[in-house]
Amino acid sequence: MSAMLDYSRSREQLDELRAAHR
Repeated sequence: MSAMLDYSRSREQLDELRAAHR
């Protein structure tokens, strides 16, 4: 289940980076 949390966190970070680039 730890992997799932890591994945969720990674996706959130990616989303933030994308928003910043926008």
